[in-house]
Order: sequence, then structure tokens, then C-alpha cells
Amino acid sequence: MAPHFHGLLIVPEEGERTANLPPGESPLDVYLRCAALSARSFRHFGCDWTLITDRADLVAERCARMGIDDLTLREEGFPLELPAGIPFRPAHYKLELLGKFGKGAFGDAVALVDLDTLCLRELPDGARLHEGLHGYLLGPRDGSEGDDARLPDSLRLLLGENFRREWWGGEFLSGEAACFAALLRHIEALWPTYAERWTEMVHAGDEMVLGAALQRYRDSGGYLADSGEKGVIARYWTARTQHRPRAFRDLDDVAILHLPADKDFLAGWTERPFDPAELRESLDRHVSRKVRYRRLTGLLGRGYAPRYR
Repeated sequence: MAPHFHGLLIVPEEGERTANLPPGESPLDVYLRCAALSARSFRHFGCDWTLITDRADLVAERCARMGIDDLTLREEGFPLELPAGIPFRPAHYKLELLGKFGKGAFGDAVALVDLDTLCLRELPDGARLHEGLHGYLLGPRDGSEGDDARLPDSLRLLLGENFRREWWGGEFLSGEAACFAALLRHIEALWPTYAERWTEMVHAGDEMVLGAALQRYRDSGGYLADSGEKGVIARYWTARTQHRPRAFRDLDDVAILHLPADKDFLAGWTERPFDPAELRESLDRHVSRKVRYRRLTGLLGRGYAPRYR
């Protein structure tokens, strides 16, 4: 059985900083178009997909104006208090949503995916088995922060000396409700230190806490699988990365693609009928052009990946 997939949209505040969005467009509109495409892609392969939001009334109205009539919405409250001035405010509420998963109100087999993810193939068996939790372990091949030289110091602040140098992405996490409940206990234990010392850490957002909590969850006996190894999901950057990523064509067999730097492309597909083969061909051309341009201008494989998706 496949999990029930969920995306999270916290409505941006006026003037709130956003990342990897095309200039001059409403962030909310871009997010909604991406969410609509993501939902259609998962439904195409028989998976349920629901958008969780803190403002269902506003989101429903905006969807109606844009002609999006096939998004399933669910409103939830997110009262988590965040430190003043912390960047990427909406990302932190993913941690709160994972806790809600643990209470069982969303079903026994659940998954959280980012809005800029696409399902382009039938989910492999690795995405349909729900013993424990299934996450996404990133590394240099993804152009991620996972091999950043400052990562050990950040993990040491949260975990003491007993840590592994690994980075778990926040764009995909699935599993059983009871396992999310166990994970929540570790998130809650780590949150006070993160909230107090986030300025000293390599990353601000859900992934810093989530990755440390997943280490504690596994060390306490919880089952944790890497869905990246199982061909379930891959993240691909067409923006600057610390490491040169693998060829995009190497991901042809991956079921779910996360494209954090290509929200404009994804949003532009919302009004078209979903056809995975056609979309994949167009995506190949888009990525090829963008990567070729970045190589010519010397922007690929230098610097650091953006600090959030």
C-alpha cells in the first residue's frame, strides 16, 4: 500500500523572504501551481495527495481565481513559536506537521513531500513498504549541504559527540504513524537547543532538526531506510551547488524528483494535462539548457546551494 502523500503550504506573510522563486510573481500563486502539478502527478500513479495549509479559505479562493479545481485542501493550526528573526519561517512548521502525523489523524501510512516534487514513475516497492520511517539521505552527489565542512559542529551542538556526519533532506519522509510519534519525541528534545543556538548552525530550517532527530530515532532502535538508495526520490539542483551533481539523465529511473530551483518551470505546467512522458521530455530539455548556461557562465559547481528549497 502506498502512503497518503501530503504537501505543506504556510501562506507567506507580506514581504516575507522566499527562495528559488521567479521574480515578479506572487509566491503564493507559484506555490499553488507547483502543488497542483505535484498532486496530479502522484494521483496519476494511484496515490492520494492532500495540501495542508494554515489558511484554507484564502488558498481555496486563490485556487478558484487561477482555475485550479482539483486540489484537496485540509486546514491545520501551527502554533509553534519560532525565534525572532529566524529565516525560512514556513519550513519549521514541517516539524509540527510530522508530529500531527504521529497522532494518527492523517492515517496509518503517511508521507510528506515538498510542493516542488514530481512523481514521474510508478512507485517502487521501496516506497510502498511502511516498516518504520523512509527518508532521503543526501550527499555530495546531490549538491547538498550534507558535506559542508561546518556540518559536524552543528550536529555536535544538537547531539553531543555521538553523531554521524550525514544530512537528511526534508523533501520526503514517509512511514507509519506510530513511528512519527516516536520521531516527535526526539524533535521535541532537540528543539530548545536549536531555538537557542540556530545562529551558530550551518542551516536554518526543518532539515537541521529533522536530520539530528532521525539519527536519534535510529540510534534508539527505530527502523530508518534511505529512499534515495531505493530509487524512490532524488533532489536535483540546476542552481549553484557545492558539488557538481550527477547527470540528470542518470535519474531516469527515479520515481520522485525534487527540483528546488525550477519552481518556475513546474508552475508553468499547471494548465496542461499531466502526461509523465511529455513532461519528462520537456524537463530534460529545460535542465539541459539551464545547466549548459550555468557551465558557460561558471556558476555550476561553485559556492553553496541555496539555504532552502
